[in-house]
Amino acid sequence: MSKQVKVLTVAVDGGVDVAVVNGLEDMQKLVGGMIEPVPVADGVEVFVNEEGKICGMEKNEKADFIFRRLGGDLFVGDYLAGPVFFTGGVDADGNTLSVANETVERITQLSVAYDVMPFTLP
Repeated sequence: MSKQVKVLTVAVDGGVDVAVVNGLEDMQKLVGGMIEPVPVADGVEVFVNEEGKICGMEKNEKADFIFRRLGGDLFVGDYLAGPVFFTGGVDADGNTLSVANETVERITQLSVAYDVMPFTLP
């Protein structure tokens, strides 16, 4: 990946922001280590720290909520840990694509919904 890619980050503290990455090193900085892509839905992928749970990173409650509402699926009891970022998936050559504006809008809506929920999900 040599071109700039727009991503949407979700921090463990719930902060959501748009960022631009310029390659693998930038992506690794966002998650605090080696990256691991997790498919969400057509045109959406989330990247996590490959060893986030092993290293004791906290569950990212908001990212987990957003991931599942966008159609992501994990094993029972599994969760997203540490800071994550969403992209637009990959093209036919395997290059990471920028997150679509529609996806940014949807994630923003889900972020607001999460913030006003009167309870915490398990």
